[in-house]
Amino acid sequence: MRTITTLFLLLFSLTIFSQELEVKEFKTEHQKGYFIKVEGKWLRHGIWESDYGKGKYNNGSLVWIHPVGERKWTAEEIKAEQKKRNS
Repeated sequence: MRTITTLFLLLFSLTIFSQELEVKEFKTEHQKGYFIKVEGKWLRHGIWESDYGKGKYNNGSLVWIHPVGERKWTAEEIKAEQKKRNS
């Protein structure tokens, strides 16, 4: 069983490492961050900074945002606030 588990993990790791990851930096006077190419689409990824705050993205999905002078908001908190306002 241990050999099978090790073999599976090795094959899984090789699959991940064999995929080429394209990364592009985006930088303007007011904003900077990175895009990664996933299945032919460019998605925001990592920490993005602007004049108004910072945000973190994971494969195009917002993880958190921290506006200047305010607290950090998670994506779940933002969705909950939007639900409250739309009810």
